[in-house]
Amino acid sequence: MKISTHREHTHHLRNRSMAGALALAIMMISGRPRAAPAEETARAKTQFEQGRAAVKSGDLSRARALFLSSESLVPKTATLMNLADCEERLGLYASALQHFQEAVLLAPPGDDRIEGLKRRARAVEPKVPRLRVQAKGPPVPGMKILIDAREVAAESLQAGRPMDPGQYVMLVTAPGRKEREYKVHLSEGETVVVEAEPGDLVPRPPALAKMPAPAAPAPAGGLGKLQVAGLALGGVGVVGLVVGAVTGAMAVSKKEQLDGMCPVANNCTKEGVDLAAEGSRFGTASTVGLTAGGIALALGAGAFAVRAGVPGGSAAIAVGPSQASVTFRWAF
Repeated sequence: MKISTHREHTHHLRNRSMAGALALAIMMISGRPRAAPAEETARAKTQFEQGRAAVKSGDLSRARALFLSSESLVPKTATLMNLADCEERLGLYASALQHFQEAVLLAPPGDDRIEGLKRRARAVEPKVPRLRVQAKGPPVPGMKILIDAREVAAESLQAGRPMDPGQYVMLVTAPGRKEREYKVHLSEGETVVVEAEPGDLVPRPPALAKMPAPAAPAPAGGLGKLQVAGLALGGVGVVGLVVGAVTGAMAVSKKEQLDGMCPVANNCTKEGVDLAAEGSRFGTASTVGLTAGGIALALGAGAFAVRAGVPGGSAAIAVGPSQASVTFRWAF
């Protein structure tokens, strides 16, 4: 924050304050009815007389409040004169200057009080402090300035706003930024320049991270009894298949030897008969080994899959006098 103080030339202040007071007075007068109701007129007169009594008793603050109330009901030159006099004696120079100027504008042409009011206004004007606010840095969209919690037009602050002496709290706001507070002290007859800017950017809240979908529960560790049995059956099945394959190969070999020794059926030597019997035994062993090995391997695989949690896994075994079957089903 940068605050500087300096005095300006009296004629420059006078021209600016007179122009502002003139515009304010014209708006005030044009917006009020020419004739007030009798009840309001009577009340305004009572408050004016009470204000004069408060001045005589030395209670200038109460007198000012009564004059303000009376003037709001029925504006009169005499009321504004007394109000401005109270404010000047209280050190409220900006308010006093405004009301002296309004009294001049409200007085009828040729009123002998006009010259005295102008002299009073000229005497008060150098005592009026002013607050000038300059933007620091690049323009900030939507920036607002509040003085004692009341928003003030930025144009009036850029030109130098007449204000009564005292301590003020100036607040600078802007969308998406923190508020910045300035404490300003205005003394009699000085112009205070404040280089103002809103506070730092308000940090945006962090985006909410998406929670990952819960993973499917892993199967319990270790092998269960059914899996161990399945592995054992699978081992037996593999052995059975190997035995069946070997004996089958031997049966085929014996058959080839038999065909060589006994080319004519039912006419074979004793050695051929023995060879045929031996081949038959190998063939039977091969059939039994392959069948038993296949069933055992299938049962082992089914038991292992069902225990491992394969979706829709099931097994069915059918054994009959002439056939045996094993069925497995898995659904994915």
